[in-house]
Amino acid sequence: MNANVCRWIMDAIIMLGLIVAGISGAYFGLEPVSPLFILGIVVSLGGLIFGLLTIRCPFCKHLLDLRGFQMVYCPYCGQKLE
Repeated sequence: MNANVCRWIMDAIIMLGLIVAGISGAYFGLEPVSPLFILGIVVSLGGLIFGLLTIRCPFCKHLLDLRGFQMVYCPYCGQKLE
């Protein structure tokens, strides 16, 4: 899969987890930690792990920058990313 598409998927998963955690924290409060809050944090961490595993150069397999948007060329090997 394209590294730029994986970056968008990672961002969406992280945002979904943060939204779930934020709504849970606002609705139930944080004094007794809600299971929905923990689920939101776990989903966000899952998105980060997904990004670490998939956002790589298809040629040299180096980890690409997780921040930002479209990358056209790999900063390590110079190959054009699709």
